[in-house]
Amino acid sequence: MITGVTGVGKTTFAGVLEGLKILPEYSLTPGKIAKTRKISEQKAVLELVKEQRGFCYEMKLINQEMRDFFEKVDGRGYTILCHYIGLETDTESIVRAARRAAELGKEPEPATMISGEYRMIPEHIKLLADKVSRIQFWDNSRGFRVVGDYGEGRLSLPAGEKIPKWMQEICGLIDPQPQKSRGKIDWNAPLFGGERTKEDEEKPAGKPSGAERLPIAKPGKTKGHRDVQRRLFVRVAGRSSEGGGENFEPDIQQEGSESDPGLR
Repeated sequence: MITGVTGVGKTTFAGVLEGLKILPEYSLTPGKIAKTRKISEQKAVLELVKEQRGFCYEMKLINQEMRDFFEKVDGRGYTILCHYIGLETDTESIVRAARRAAELGKEPEPATMISGEYRMIPEHIKLLADKVSRIQFWDNSRGFRVVGDYGEGRLSLPAGEKIPKWMQEICGLIDPQPQKSRGKIDWNAPLFGGERTKEDEEKPAGKPSGAERLPIAKPGKTKGHRDVQRRLFVRVAGRSSEGGGENFEPDIQQEGSESDPGLR
């Protein structure tokens, strides 16, 4: 699942995962099933769970919505891996959400509602920590970067990374004495390991890759996804892209999220 308050970049992050094609599950969402079968998204979740299919679910950080989801999957054998996207202040989220709404020709979410979501973060983080198997925390202030990894009651922070204030506050909620990793957190192999979806069971598995090999990033169809993919590879992988013959310099990440305005 992908979660965070309004305006932090959940939809763009979901597009990045789908573009990287790391697991078939990231191409399967309740929204797509709902459109195909002409049913509600809530019913699509129920059908996916009934069929025991892996899927990616983008969810707002709303107490009742999360509790309803956990009730649907509880006891059904799912391992829930959570990507939590964060920003430093509610002002950043309000501005981004307003830009996004303007791009889509929609009314922006009320600023008071978004500020209210920020006030509820402590309660929601505790709920996530209790219900999911693992949480990977991503800061989206200047492109996505891993700033925390929580599992089995322990929180690890990446060495050599500046930890934003919002992540420091979360440390106080779930693990006041977090461990420091020896290097960058390996977001790829341990987090995305899993089974293939039923729709891909008949397809031959791809050639196994080496421990240091990362998937090739393909351009996303939605505006801004390519730029985010480039920054994600620089920040997380710390190496050049594969197959394209182009070396990405570390300062690419410093472009910030301006190329993906109003992320939600």
